[in-house]
Amino acid sequence: MTDQEFLNRIQVLDRLLNAIAFNLTRNKEDAGDLMQDTLLRAFTFRASFKEGTNFRAWICTIMRNTFVNAYRKKLVRRKVHETAELIPDVHGSLLPWYNDGVEQLRYNDIARHLEGLSGIYAIPFMLFLQGYTYVEIADFLSLPLGTVKSRIFCARVRLKKIIEGEANHELVTAG
Repeated sequence: MTDQEFLNRIQVLDRLLNAIAFNLTRNKEDAGDLMQDTLLRAFTFRASFKEGTNFRAWICTIMRNTFVNAYRKKLVRRKVHETAELIPDVHGSLLPWYNDGVEQLRYNDIARHLEGLSGIYAIPFMLFLQGYTYVEIADFLSLPLGTVKSRIFCARVRLKKIIEGEANHELVTAG
């Protein structure tokens, strides 16, 4: 399809495409943006249009896909933005009385309990606790991913038993 043929077909469908764009976006400015993005994509990929097929359906499909893709991007951006706004509140880092003392005590407590575990469980768990991903730990320790996940899970189970046993012991001696 030549450039002129493409422009002629678009000109015939201009009102329909504008109506569809407005129907999808419910906003005149967004409809204009959608129309422009659609025409740009259609013009870029006009060579992929097969002669003898329905041009109107082809361009409407491009418009719908463009709209859906933009909508999905907007949702992801909104989630990331909202999450980023919540991060300081969750961690409390903007509060003047916040410090990491409690987290450090928890970390030291877990590290103390890890001494009772075998190194094959303690090392992957400590790396995981420090923020490394399973894949990074597997690469670092030259272990299969499933083995790393299993060892971290086993470390959690054993630590839970150690901590529960210690808590029960404290209750018995205090009572």
